[in-house]
Amino acid sequence: MSIHTQTSRGDLLRWLQRCQTHDEKCLSATILGYEWCAPVTIGHEIDYKVPRPEPPKIDPNPAPTPAKLALKRPQALFYALASQEHYADPQQLGDSLPPVLQGVEPLSDADLQPFASGEPLPHQAIVPEARMRDFLRQSISHSLGQRLDIPQLVKRIARLQTLYHLPRKPRVVPAGRVYVVLDLNKRLLPFWLDAHRLCESIVRQYGLNGLEIRVIDNDPLGEYWDWFDQQQRLKQWQALTAQSVVFIVSDLGQLAEQHSPIRTRWDSFFRQLSRKNTTPVVLAPVSAAQQQPERLNAIRQVLWHKHGKLKPEKIDPDIKAHAEHVRKVLALLSIAVHVEPELARALLRCLPAEQADSGIEAAVYQHADMQWGYTAISMRPEKRAEYQAEFKQLDAGLQYQVLSLLKRQHIGQFPAIWAEEVINALPLVAFPLEQLADVQQAESFMQRFAKTLQGAHSDSGMTQFARRHLNRLSGEAIRLNNHRYTSALYGLAYREQLRAGAPLPAEYDAAIVHELIRERSELARYGIWQVGEALSIAYADTRPVAIGGAKLAEFDAIHDSIMLCRSWVENGRMRVDIQSLRLPAHGESCIVGQLDGQTLDFDTGLARMTFSAFTKPSWADSIVRNIEGLSANLRFAGNDYRFCLQAGDGFNHYIELRRFTEAGPLPEKWGERFINSILLNQEDRRTLLTQPRWEPENPRSWPVGVDQYGLYADLTVNDVTQRFRWIEPGSFMMGSSPDEPERYDDETLHAVTLTQGFWLADTTVTQALWLEVLGGHNPSHFNDTLQNPVEQVSWEHARRFIERLNALVPGLQAQLPTEAQWEYACRAGTSTPFSFGNNITPDQVNYNGDWPYAGGERGLNRKKTVPVKSLPANPWGLYEMHGNVWERCQDVWQDNLGTATVVDPLTQPDAGTGGDLVLRGGSWNDRGRNVRSAFRSLNTPGLRSSDLGFRLALGHAELKPGPGGGAVKPATARDAPRPDSGVAEQPQAGLAAAIRDRWHQLRKKSRK
Repeated sequence: MSIHTQTSRGDLLRWLQRCQTHDEKCLSATILGYEWCAPVTIGHEIDYKVPRPEPPKIDPNPAPTPAKLALKRPQALFYALASQEHYADPQQLGDSLPPVLQGVEPLSDADLQPFASGEPLPHQAIVPEARMRDFLRQSISHSLGQRLDIPQLVKRIARLQTLYHLPRKPRVVPAGRVYVVLDLNKRLLPFWLDAHRLCESIVRQYGLNGLEIRVIDNDPLGEYWDWFDQQQRLKQWQALTAQSVVFIVSDLGQLAEQHSPIRTRWDSFFRQLSRKNTTPVVLAPVSAAQQQPERLNAIRQVLWHKHGKLKPEKIDPDIKAHAEHVRKVLALLSIAVHVEPELARALLRCLPAEQADSGIEAAVYQHADMQWGYTAISMRPEKRAEYQAEFKQLDAGLQYQVLSLLKRQHIGQFPAIWAEEVINALPLVAFPLEQLADVQQAESFMQRFAKTLQGAHSDSGMTQFARRHLNRLSGEAIRLNNHRYTSALYGLAYREQLRAGAPLPAEYDAAIVHELIRERSELARYGIWQVGEALSIAYADTRPVAIGGAKLAEFDAIHDSIMLCRSWVENGRMRVDIQSLRLPAHGESCIVGQLDGQTLDFDTGLARMTFSAFTKPSWADSIVRNIEGLSANLRFAGNDYRFCLQAGDGFNHYIELRRFTEAGPLPEKWGERFINSILLNQEDRRTLLTQPRWEPENPRSWPVGVDQYGLYADLTVNDVTQRFRWIEPGSFMMGSSPDEPERYDDETLHAVTLTQGFWLADTTVTQALWLEVLGGHNPSHFNDTLQNPVEQVSWEHARRFIERLNALVPGLQAQLPTEAQWEYACRAGTSTPFSFGNNITPDQVNYNGDWPYAGGERGLNRKKTVPVKSLPANPWGLYEMHGNVWERCQDVWQDNLGTATVVDPLTQPDAGTGGDLVLRGGSWNDRGRNVRSAFRSLNTPGLRSSDLGFRLALGHAELKPGPGGGAVKPATARDAPRPDSGVAEQPQAGLAAAIRDRWHQLRKKSRK
């Protein structure tokens, strides 16, 4: 026996088969992470029977229990071919490039020259030199007494002001000794050139005598080099002399982290100066919000930015606004390939002064979302989409300014830079980009670059540039250019990784990528098998024993790889994973991967196939996979009917196309599973619903089948046929909302879950069916046609009819529906007062049209029943759920159903106490208010009336109460009754019952 590295169900079964005792089997299951449930019988066909789930019972005071080592295994997932499309003939398929590269010329040497020539952006000083000259004159000087302020004196005399004293001003003389401490740390890199030019201005203004310029890197007490020394030889720090001017150009660590040791070193330096009675002047390129209050008393700090006052400023406490200004600047930079210092400062000048000071400029350079290059900075690729979304919201005028500056700076560089910025900006700007750039030229260049890379696989430089380019593009720009070059460029740049099985990002066109990475091979036929929780691909002629699974489909291939797209729903959103699969050699197989409910799309190069996952249908008794494929067994009225799973349209009327985006939420609709299908044009991506399609094996001769409403089964007694509809399990809101017009207080809104599907007759029991089952006298008052519903039958008569029907048809399990089942089927997925909408007319419902609902128009009052199926069905194919005759339910009446969530509710009477029974649906004699889906009524079991009938349900002989309030308290005779409806006929329960029924009628009339 060959050794496999993967374990399948077969290995598990062989292991358990060797276990002899029950304890050994339980121990083996625990080791494997399962819980032993029951033995499995293996025969000619493997029958994957799944028992009907029992709703768990919840103890109101549960005792703490230790965690289990193993959990029950979920229902087995089956995969089947949902659709298949052949789109190419292997005899006519040639080796051709995808259409995006056909007829495209590669780049020539001339094409690599800049698009245009021009001067790049010049360096702009932070503060104009004229303003700085006056500031330096005041800062690098000493005050010796005072002298007469002649300009001020002349001004006062000209204004005829009284001179109480002569105006004076400080006598400023050049300082004898000036120390300039120039801090060139990495945080201040965008200001290095400004700092050097400032030193040049100081030299011109002050001269060399007594001037010393020390250049440091963060540490004011560490090593430094003399700015005048061309060799930049490092020296140990020497103390500054007293009675000197100290001028510092630094951020003082205010741009560093809060607890950085740099700040401590600066504090030590300032204490040394304080002991020498020296107050330094600090020119700091920081914002007012970045200043440290504890330092301002020991220094004279001046903020260095364009619109600053060049005087000490107060601290700005609004840190949040400062962070928002930084983020806005990052949004401006998000479409640039890289940002040089000149470009960054020019972009800042596009903003108001308070949003573009030097502190914001420094914060942009240090931001975690930016990365440094040799001469420029750039935004991290994974952050671009976030900031580009903000750039898209900016004013069109500001966007135009940014693009104009980018063009001036980059159009004279390598053409791919400006071309990329144009392509990135195209889906983001709010103005016609053609006003500023040649969009077609940019797209053509990148398309020709892709063609050049296709012919130069070994050029690692071009490959690396292609990868960087794609990483910088936004998802919107990629999708916009998929059929121009982006998908082709991705396939060429990551060809080896994709061929090795790397996933393909969802924004790229899988068909284009696959066409570029696959290689031609000989025509071969392969098969796809399901092996436990995995799919396996091998040559079609491989023996089934060697695979160990069931074959799902076969396909032809003339390439060495195929494309696989997995799609699934996660947290309400669609997720997609696309990858290339290398086909195995003859005698080998490849595992596609673990199956856990994804939809799988295969593109073989000749055909496209979609496989969908599903569990056993709720209506099926068992599901079997054999050599012919999958089949499900439906048991109805004691007979078994086989349904086969088929690819194609089948009977599922829910199939439809829906647009979707991966980031968008999925619409919620019963029975839908949405997938991202590569069967469709990816530029106009859609979703395809691929529910499994079950078709009856003999649809013409069998009493079961499918129509526009879904699955049905016909029960025939002699010559009378009653159709039943399969009602899927599900959840709904029972009762009416507080704002529903004309509601009653007992219609409390609460959530109900029905864990088991059931069959429900599409009509009430007709007089014809009644006579075929029981014979004898027709009890109905309106007996002009046997297709009228049977009425004037008591609960006991209905019980006798059901017992007789079950005896005639063994295994039928006929019964009355529960109250929850009835309202669930009546609503048919709606939440409006009626299954037809917010109101009704007599053309839809047989009710007393003289009393319309909620201000509706008066209509026909037939004053009698109508034949079943005379009026439209609800969305689930059930007729006359509203009106015509009241319908009995199993439940005993409860005044208040509560607001708690319940599971499979059924209210049963106490033994021997009886109780009033629930009626639903209203009748021909009721006003519109009383035929709503939520309306509830009751009567005694013995009452017979010309507006009272019943409808049959099939399925489970007994519904067990579920958790969350499913076990409603038993009703007793003491429960307060509620008035009945309809026209009373002769009561059959003696004088006491007659008096009580009459009292019900009077209360009913008082409510009307």
